[in-house]
Amino acid sequence: KPEDDEKPEDDEKPEDDEKPEDDEETKRKSAEEAFTALVAVFGNVDFDGEVTDKGAFTESLSSRPTVPIMWSHGYGTSDIVGYSTKAEETDEGLLLEWKALDTEIGRSVSELLTAGAITDFSYSAVVDDYEIEKGEDGEVRHLTKLDLWEAGPCLRGANPLAKLKSQDPPEADDAAQRIARARLALLGL
Repeated sequence: KPEDDEKPEDDEKPEDDEKPEDDEETKRKSAEEAFTALVAVFGNVDFDGEVTDKGAFTESLSSRPTVPIMWSHGYGTSDIVGYSTKAEETDEGLLLEWKALDTEIGRSVSELLTAGAITDFSYSAVVDDYEIEKGEDGEVRHLTKLDLWEAGPCLRGANPLAKLKSQDPPEADDAAQRIARARLALLGL
């Protein structure tokens, strides 16, 4: 039995800087994350047989410069992940900088993006104008004027080049992928 005046071993007492972070603080930090994503890529044929042309978003962005960021094209309020803080057409495509909301889905999707479990992006828009290009392999629809409704992360986008830009691709980690997929299943996503 230790004497009352004996002090515990150094490894028995927690250091102040080793305290686990408060769960609410962790949630706030992940929700404060900002991301950059190329949500449309100009000039390449996507899986739907369409090409988004440069300039297709010009009018839409001038009238509505803030784009809602939705999880996998959902249209309910529970699918809103965040909002754009900057939206611009570059030579490469439609580039969005956006901030995640401090909601359950905002934090969850933010964590999955940060872990590299989700990297694809996509957009939804009304096609106001297009041109058909006929070639040996069939027809390709060039989208020349789009009324942008939303953009956001998704499991697989129609354009394989529309990706998260604000981080380097993570190294393959089967355990992280399994955890991410399990979390998605628990959230019903």
